[in-house]
Amino acid sequence: MRSPKWIPFGLISLIGVGYATLEAQAELRLAGVFSSHAVLQRGRPLPVWGWGDEGATVKVTFCGRAVETRVVGGKWRVELPAQRAGGPYEMEVRSGAESVTLSDVLVGEVWVASGQSNMEWPLTRSENPQAAIASSANPRIRLYTVPKRKAEAPIDDIKAQWQLCGPETVGGFSAVAYFFGRDLGKELGVPIGLIHTSWGGSPAEAWTSEPALSASEELKKDILD
Repeated sequence: MRSPKWIPFGLISLIGVGYATLEAQAELRLAGVFSSHAVLQRGRPLPVWGWGDEGATVKVTFCGRAVETRVVGGKWRVELPAQRAGGPYEMEVRSGAESVTLSDVLVGEVWVASGQSNMEWPLTRSENPQAAIASSANPRIRLYTVPKRKAEAPIDDIKAQWQLCGPETVGGFSAVAYFFGRDLGKELGVPIGLIHTSWGGSPAEAWTSEPALSASEELKKDILD
């Protein structure tokens, strides 16, 4: 069994929630990783992306700063200025008469917990889970679980929501990720966002990009035609 892997949020676009080209869609929409109760990475420019009506102008406002862009090929992307840890804030995304508002958004440390069954292992099956779950309520820790989905090619979006950490939400979450986030939050004193994307028994090749597989004579045979 491979050891758990911790990947900074800056790499998230490389592991399945990026912004590949889609056909134009009329509805203004953000990528699934952006929802109310989200945590955004502190100290780095903040990419925000989604989809909308071809050629339309999209304006994203966050922490008193607004950035505009246009929808090209059905998608849009902006980069907001880096922020210090804090919140809660609102984020507004507007395009013409359409708008989407995210509430209770924090800025802090965001980590991706990825791996096989040892990372997937839920808190309910950890040692003394009742005490850990009962004491888990913490509005400064937010949880995001990437749903399991098989695909023959990389997908550009997922359907999930950020959740507040507490007894109602943490039981089925990764035990390793939760304990890591809990202790990191205590040490740093900033909001913590945990993105859990694990699948017990899944091969490393399934998590590796096609260019990386193609570069290896041994691994390129695993690419589907």
